[in-house]
Amino acid sequence: MDPSKTQSIESVFAGGGEMAARMRALDWSTTPLGPLEQWPQALRTCLRIVLGSGYPMLICWGPEYTILYNDAWRPVMAQKHPAGLGRSCREVFFEFWDFIGPRFEMVMTLGHDYSTLTEECHHCTEIITSKSVTSRFLGAQFRMTTGA
Repeated sequence: MDPSKTQSIESVFAGGGEMAARMRALDWSTTPLGPLEQWPQALRTCLRIVLGSGYPMLICWGPEYTILYNDAWRPVMAQKHPAGLGRSCREVFFEFWDFIGPRFEMVMTLGHDYSTLTEECHHCTEIITSKSVTSRFLGAQFRMTTGA
């Protein structure tokens, strides 16, 4: 492999966790995101943050809502792990897309974040946007918080 490509892969998918290793091994050109070299800097940055976090985090990027997630999110994926990596959220979570789909669309089209956070929250869902330099909405980050 080209040394510059190897360096690029290692810089984006840094870390020693299972998901970083799976992402390094995946041929991204076969996914809706396309080759790593074509990924926007915003996605690369978001992914480095997610992979470095011990907090369960999922990124659904682009018009297909392509799934990327960290090690802490694996239990949420359940039997959909690891096959869901690099696939459309609509496809992977088809059984409840009627519920979450409109929330993703609201975030992506209107730019309004969505949250179920309350003061007495034991489970929180947030969908937040990632904007490019041109302010076009490119992706949504889905974060789940649990607490006692």
